[in-house]
Amino acid sequence: MQAYRITDWYRQFEVNLKNRAVDPYSEQLPLEQLRKSPLQYIRLVNTAHTLTQTDRGINEKAWLAGQINELAVYGLYIKLLCIAANQPREFRGWVLDKNQRPLTARGIADILGVFEVGQIQKALGILTDPEVGLLISCEYLPEKCKDRQTSGQIRKLPDKSGQIRLKKEEEEETETDTELNETKDASIFNSDVSVSAVPESELERRRACCCSALIRILRIRPENKSDITTCRDILNALQRRVEVGECTLEIFDAAVDEARGCYGPKKWGQFINTMKDRRFGYVPVGRGRGFLSRVFR
Repeated sequence: MQAYRITDWYRQFEVNLKNRAVDPYSEQLPLEQLRKSPLQYIRLVNTAHTLTQTDRGINEKAWLAGQINELAVYGLYIKLLCIAANQPREFRGWVLDKNQRPLTARGIADILGVFEVGQIQKALGILTDPEVGLLISCEYLPEKCKDRQTSGQIRKLPDKSGQIRLKKEEEEETETDTELNETKDASIFNSDVSVSAVPESELERRRACCCSALIRILRIRPENKSDITTCRDILNALQRRVEVGECTLEIFDAAVDEARGCYGPKKWGQFINTMKDRRFGYVPVGRGRGFLSRVFR
């Protein structure tokens, strides 16, 4: 059974038993520590006068001459957030009706009281587009929702157009074709990863998924050796922090989120500067050598 789900629901919108936002970069809380009843309020990141990369993606894909269809798409997303929040904790984040059944474009149109079902379907296509990624289309198993620990341990599944949709949690991914595609992307940065092999450990799999997302979001070109080296160094820094226990695997998700927030012609530079933050621990090779030379001379 297919259903729509809000991307990154847990880290962006979920709350605990005290009705406070969960820590997005710590270990995910077990289900019994989340607010049991539907959410009364939904928090949104205030980007103020700044257009994010997601905003620009919506503007690019939703533009229609003589209309403001871009705002209609974003408005639909806000309504879907409200629908996803109006569920008990086991089902929160999914776009479902009051009986926890998946909502199609027609069902969403009925709830919102609109008649343009075709326009709703087009807007859903934009929201689930990999370059926007606010919504995902994935397999929905109601009987397993109560056993889930957090938000959306789901697989990447192809939509009707054959494109691979974004997913929320890569560790439960089981689609062989998707894993192979991500491994091919990762092989650009790590010669130790075989094109025909799927990463065996959880850390390697999460690193490969992060690598694939960065290639897509930041449009890294394989022929640009400098960018390839820098991206590999960033992934190595994240991996080292996980290996020594300084942070959890969620650090890879945080890096992807930061990449999505970068925009404009200098987004690659913005992303690199963000990775230099203490939270991510990336130190450029040149700067690191200069620091050591000053310390030991």
